[in-house]
Amino acid sequence: MFFRLLWLVQGNQHSGGCSMVFYDSFGIRKQYVWGLALAVILMGVVCAALVYGALRFAPSSHSVTYTNLESEAQFNKTIALTFDDGPDPTYTPRLLALLEKEQVPATFFLIGEHVVSHPETARLIVEKGFEIGNHTFTHSKNVNSTQERIQSELIATDRVIRDATGISPLLFRPPFLEDVDVGEFDGGRIAGDEIRWAEEAGFIVVGANLDTQDWNVASGQTDTILQRLLDRIQPEGPTVIILHDSAGEGASIEALATFIPRMKAEGYRFVSV
Repeated sequence: MFFRLLWLVQGNQHSGGCSMVFYDSFGIRKQYVWGLALAVILMGVVCAALVYGALRFAPSSHSVTYTNLESEAQFNKTIALTFDDGPDPTYTPRLLALLEKEQVPATFFLIGEHVVSHPETARLIVEKGFEIGNHTFTHSKNVNSTQERIQSELIATDRVIRDATGISPLLFRPPFLEDVDVGEFDGGRIAGDEIRWAEEAGFIVVGANLDTQDWNVASGQTDTILQRLLDRIQPEGPTVIILHDSAGEGASIEALATFIPRMKAEGYRFVSV
């Protein structure tokens, strides 16, 4: 909200200055009217500043109990596919083709450095109608060393994603998610400096509850990833799955080609985060 400040100037009649004192038809000095108007405006500015300060310095949402989706029956048999560490010029287009064929939504968390190297692939994800998120610029283990470090990584990644796609994503997934201090999930409470710093920068932090760990799978080990998916999927509540665009040199893509139709046949539905 923008405020226009009204400046009033009154000359000094005794010193020969120009007087700004006027009277209306009722004989009321208009300087009083303008003074009252200025007081009202200033009071509005002060109130707005107090409200902003209360919101700005209020405890972050990390200290508020989040909704426990696992207790909501409408989320049963719900799957959200998410892919980290892209974009990859070889495997991301193949993955997009599979998702389009199966008419399944997904969210891609992009690394800033990879977006700089492959902006056309990042742009393709958006053009195909898929959701994107921020996954820091360097994907370094030291990214959460300080508030300044993580927020600078988020801002840098946001800029390169915006330059490549025209979109500034609100979603953020920390790298090395299993190492992030997210506190206790009992009751849905989320904590941790990295989470708080990201939220203070305006991002929505996205976790997961099924990690395929496909990053450590070798080429051709499609069955390993597929079995992890089948073993770890839970019908109660929502399932947010972490995968990687280029895992196993396409092994994750091959695993999904079997997993997605099977889950549909069992009554699961696929959604965006």
